[in-house]
Amino acid sequence: MEITRVNLVYFSPTQTTRKTLRAMASAFSVEVKEYDVTTNREIEIPVFGADELVIAGVPVYGGRIPLLVEPFFQGLKANGTPAAVVGVYGNRHYDDAVLELADYLREDGFVVCAGAACLAEHSFGHEIATGRPDAEDLAKAKEFGEALRKKLEAAEDAGKLTAPEIPGNRPYKARGTAPNTAAPKTTDACIKCGICVKNCPVGIIDPADPSHIIDVSKCQRCFSCVKKCPKQFLKFKEELFMENASKALIIAGAILLSIAIIGIGMYVYNNAATAMEGTDMTDQQVDTYNQTFTNYGGTQRGANVKTLCDRVASHNRTAADDSEKVQMVNADS
Repeated sequence: MEITRVNLVYFSPTQTTRKTLRAMASAFSVEVKEYDVTTNREIEIPVFGADELVIAGVPVYGGRIPLLVEPFFQGLKANGTPAAVVGVYGNRHYDDAVLELADYLREDGFVVCAGAACLAEHSFGHEIATGRPDAEDLAKAKEFGEALRKKLEAAEDAGKLTAPEIPGNRPYKARGTAPNTAAPKTTDACIKCGICVKNCPVGIIDPADPSHIIDVSKCQRCFSCVKKCPKQFLKFKEELFMENASKALIIAGAILLSIAIIGIGMYVYNNAATAMEGTDMTDQQVDTYNQTFTNYGGTQRGANVKTLCDRVASHNRTAADDSEKVQMVNADS
């Protein structure tokens, strides 16, 4: 079948999803149209045709697609349009997000023929999956696009496209129900450039005074404002992370298998496959080593938090290189 246009439909507060989708689209030699719904979910979206391709992408929030854009993706319309679904996650897991997005698009009239889960720098900071997607990630994303293009070219029509087996569960993972009381804070040094105001997906940063959050409960904690602040004046209070200490997982980077899924049928790309092999450790030794850190699971405060941080710092000082350093991964990121 011949594709006349590639449409990228995405929500991407920190631009990592956009970068990934653009790399995939670069494998096609036809017009590429973008629908960025990060700050505007009311933009006019056409009914997509059978000779078009839609690549839909979202960041993964707590193992699901962002609640903010769920109605948008449920409301798209297509007439048998081939589609690929992409979840971009910050180094923990994508859980049910890719499957969820695929389900919504099928209900919208799309023929979902490919899916991918791709690594990106964690939205909460620069310490986890730093700089991802990097050049290698984007090259793999383009490979995905090339494989997708060949699959479409080989099919007589969309009805002949095979559906990928996308990992995940139904019903989907439950969303958190705790009210949001955290929002970014700026300093008196704010230059009022307006970048955070313009890029907030829910428009809750006061244009007249960026230090004022109009409605904290609507904050998505997407960190768009934090990462785009040219002076790095916007921060979340440290208490946010302390309150979520029970959800944190501490584990050695040399043992943690960082998994990214990217492929037409959904195949696993393990970008740390040699890490486990290089440790010469038995399963029992791995478990014992990990317990040095995982024993701190559950809500920890005060002295226990300090002890944990000291233990992590001590380990990292003796690590041979960055691959052996301990990483902190928020389980709901």
